[in-house]
Amino acid sequence: MKYKGYEDLHVVLQKICEAVFGNVQALNYSQLANIHGNASQSFETRVAIIGSLKRIIDQIKSACNDDERAFFEFYFEYQDNSLSEDLSSLFHLSRLVYSSDLHIAALIVKKFRDKRVSAQHQISKKLGCHVVHAHRIIKNGQLPLTELLNKFINTDYLLASEIESILIANEVISPIEDAS
Repeated sequence: MKYKGYEDLHVVLQKICEAVFGNVQALNYSQLANIHGNASQSFETRVAIIGSLKRIIDQIKSACNDDERAFFEFYFEYQDNSLSEDLSSLFHLSRLVYSSDLHIAALIVKKFRDKRVSAQHQISKKLGCHVVHAHRIIKNGQLPLTELLNKFINTDYLLASEIESILIANEVISPIEDAS
């Protein structure tokens, strides 16, 4: 489904997390929080918006099970890259994708979020296998992560429908009606 100002839930969730945890100067708060005004809002207004977005994130996390919460924290919040360098979500997801070696699993998880991460050669060296086999390990390891991502962005899944309802109730998004 498309939303006013956004392509899909994936973009909306990224923007919310960027506003709360990322570069606050680069965002258009009036679009993100459905507040009328311009991007040069006062500091107090931006702090209030960030506070309301944090409450929305808490509502989204409360709808998640442990695996989904870990995925949200790693994939959207980038908790492993925060000042606290909280690696718990990375380790949780690592156990899901390749339980026999957490180092390899962490590479697989990081490659899923950032396609620029070069993991094939590291994995093939560590396992003593051919690069093609390492590529297969990565591809197979990313299947559960793809399934988790779909739960957040595909409204055929209950979690995505719940997230959509939370975002609509908090006036972050409004669906564009299909003209067919």
